[in-house]
Amino acid sequence: MDLETVTPPTAEELEERQHSVEVREVMNALTAMTRGLPTTLWGKDIAELGREIVDGPKKEAPDGTLLVQVDGRWYAADHTRPVAFLIEWKEDAPEEVTDKMTEQDRHAKLEKLENALLEGNISEEMYERLKQKYED
Repeated sequence: MDLETVTPPTAEELEERQHSVEVREVMNALTAMTRGLPTTLWGKDIAELGREIVDGPKKEAPDGTLLVQVDGRWYAADHTRPVAFLIEWKEDAPEEVTDKMTEQDRHAKLEKLENALLEGNISEEMYERLKQKYED
């Protein structure tokens, strides 16, 4: 093969290659997470999730953490920091004082409760008791 006939890759081809490398790196980080995916991302295809993390909307948190939006929620986006990667970030918003818990609040409480059980922070007995409380 004559070296003169080999054409260097175009800028677009180089960009596509770099994008593929980034997606693969994120996918590798997703499969290596020791604590697993957040429950809000369970059931998502790893390749699709990798692309969403690389291509999704980004912003910076007040503490400088890079965030990415996936399915309407913000998560820490730095896949090179396994301890923080995909930790959900929520803005500190003033809570309204109400007598009744809204459906959204109830859902959030139940999700936190499930995470506490999965992480081993509460017993199954405590989980069932609190779950019943929030469902009533």
